[in-house]
Amino acid sequence: MHTYLIVLLVSFFLIAYLLKVLKKPFYLIAESSLSVVDGLVSKLDEDEKVNLVQMHTSQLVVACFKSFLVAVLSIGVGLIPVFCYSFFQNVTFNDLNFTSLKPIISISIGSTIGFLIPAKRKNKSGYSDLSQLLHRLALNNYNIAYKLFKIEVKKIEKLELQGREKFVIVSGLARSGTTSLMNRLAENNKLTSLN
Repeated sequence: MHTYLIVLLVSFFLIAYLLKVLKKPFYLIAESSLSVVDGLVSKLDEDEKVNLVQMHTSQLVVACFKSFLVAVLSIGVGLIPVFCYSFFQNVTFNDLNFTSLKPIISISIGSTIGFLIPAKRKNKSGYSDLSQLLHRLALNNYNIAYKLFKIEVKKIEKLELQGREKFVIVSGLARSGTTSLMNRLAENNKLTSLN
């Protein structure tokens, strides 16, 4: 039983680690799907909008297909130790226990470790991969960003603030604390800022 639990741990570690290493198609799904929405809300004429949406939809379909292949590959490679165990122990795959407490704990630990171990060297930009994805999602989709900006402006207008002639402009390099400073200043009732 202990050997089986170790095999499960290794198998699901491999699955999780491969999904982490081969994450690019999953990120492309996020980017492509948001690009489709961005195209839909754009102010282009209908023919240009249809062409743009079709192009981004094609990219989305390709990204979904690649993600499916990555998932199948990860699961296939990850289950090799389980199949080897069942072959050498002369047990059918259907007879293996995946649902009792100890196998579930072993699967959970293996999967968690797979996502916790760094897949490659540190990022030189100082931003995590997810932060970079969020930046691309926000900055590469002008129409969505503009719509969100307009919603934010409407929320500020509802506060019925008086116009001011004095401004505080918070500016600086990336990762220098400008967002933190702006948020702290906005907490003050005398100052207002867009989020």
